[in-house]
Amino acid sequence: MIGQAQRLLTEAALLLRGELKHSTVSNYTKKDDDSPREIETHRVASITYSEIDFPEHIQFIETDSAKFVFGGMEVHSTNVLRVISELESAYQMLKYLGFEEDMNILEEIKGRYYKMYFKLVKQEKSLLE
Repeated sequence: MIGQAQRLLTEAALLLRGELKHSTVSNYTKKDDDSPREIETHRVASITYSEIDFPEHIQFIETDSAKFVFGGMEVHSTNVLRVISELESAYQMLKYLGFEEDMNILEEIKGRYYKMYFKLVKQEKSLLE
């Protein structure tokens, strides 16, 4: 939250100095319906961000629908970690709701995926070396 606020303040400072790339500033005037006089005038800034280049194995933005079929995604440590994150979230909800039996089942499933994750990380590091 603090990082996001700091980024917004930095962008605002760059915008005010006119140093922010991919930005447009326009005036917006609100007029009274009954008379031609202006009520308020505002400066509106619009910032266009380019897409962030993620590594190929991180599949947040996906245009190829073939990956969204059974077995379509690569079994990579990052994707397995995403599964673990979802399982951890479900585990917490079950804990708060008081479903202990289902929590135990998820605990077993999480264990399998944690083992797979650490094995994949080890393999990926050895390939890089």
